Amino acid sequence: MPVTIARIDLHVSQWLPGVWVLDLIMLGLIAEWLLLAVWHRTRATGPSPSDLAAGLAAGLLLMLALRLNLDQQLTGPTLLLLAGSGVLHLIDLMRRWPRVESARKEALPE
Repeated sequence: MPVTIARIDLHVSQWLPGVWVLDLIMLGLIAEWLLLAVWHRTRATGPSPSDLAAGLAAGLLLMLALRLNLDQQLTGPTLLLLAGSGVLHLIDLMRRWPRVESARKEALPE
């Protein structure tokens, strides 16, 4: 006898107050990156824009995927944005993760 599980259809649009909120968050993310880039250029302190780019771009692609998928099933462009976000996240992790060789050299006494 087949077991039937109740299907619950939840669309992101049911819990997101509006697309404009997501647009505002994405604009804020871009503004943050630009302000940090100006800060780094003028003060020569803080993270460099290239250090922040991959992580922020990964988040931006996730938000774009969410925005595209508000009232739809997963589509090709949404899946591409999610895949791109994953790749950028891996790039960000690889840039931040200490290299084994450099860690060994630092640990060796002179």
